[in-house]
Amino acid sequence: MTTGPRETRARRRRRTDLDERQIVDAATRVVARVGIDGLTMRAVAAELGLSSMASYYWVPSKSALFELIADAVLERIEISRSDEPWDAKLRKLFVSARAELSRYPGLAELLLHRTTHTPNTVRLENELQDLLRGAGFGTEAGALAEAFVVYLYGWVSYENRPADPDATQTPRWGGGPPLPGTAQGFTFGLDLLIEGARRRQPGTTNPGTSATGIPTTQPAATATSATATSATATSATGASAGASAGTPTPAATPTNAGAGTPTGAGTPTDVGISTDVGTTTSASAGTTIR
Repeated sequence: MTTGPRETRARRRRRTDLDERQIVDAATRVVARVGIDGLTMRAVAAELGLSSMASYYWVPSKSALFELIADAVLERIEISRSDEPWDAKLRKLFVSARAELSRYPGLAELLLHRTTHTPNTVRLENELQDLLRGAGFGTEAGALAEAFVVYLYGWVSYENRPADPDATQTPRWGGGPPLPGTAQGFTFGLDLLIEGARRRQPGTTNPGTSATGIPTTQPAATATSATATSATATSATGASAGASAGTPTPAATPTNAGAGTPTGAGTPTDVGISTDVGTTTSASAGTTIR
């Protein structure tokens, strides 16, 4: 069967009616359904209702299509322009980035393992470093930005991993931090990273409470414990002074605590408090034992 001139002209018109953006939009829809591993040029053509090889008219290779998809997805991720603190902006950025990337299984893993310099990957990297430099991180901004990006890509890759159909056991996470592979788990780890960054922020002597809501000062219980320890030390010093000033018991009258004689049923066992003069105060009889 031969193709007539009218059908050929119709196909050509259909091709010229499309553009690269429509091809990329169709490809992202395919990835959202089947993941990066299921993306083929044939699948993209079918999404558009074209012949299997028609997509190559706009996109020369599958590798080029990967980069176009990544750029299109990252285009939707932006750093807030509000007057919020830098750490609040950072948190919002990565929470939204995780939500966006999670819609396209395999894309984060692709970004993690391959260097991509598309317009929007470069834009986001530059804006992220600018945000961190504005917070005072200076030369550390690049390494810090990379740590956050690797955490994002790594987490989403883990989150979108296929389930093991042969698995017979699962880890027990009850009672611990939020489950790995969940949105709550992601923000838990993100807050820890942000808190670590705040503690390295130049000029920070008392971190206080971060914009993410994590308390960064010493917990009250720790401070109370330190106070109690100080009070105990003071008490011990006072006891020592008292023992030094008092009249010691004659050597013939010490309690036989070391002779192996069992204590009576109703008699409390001697519990001693060491002093700085080598004596021990008996808790049961108040006797000073040298």
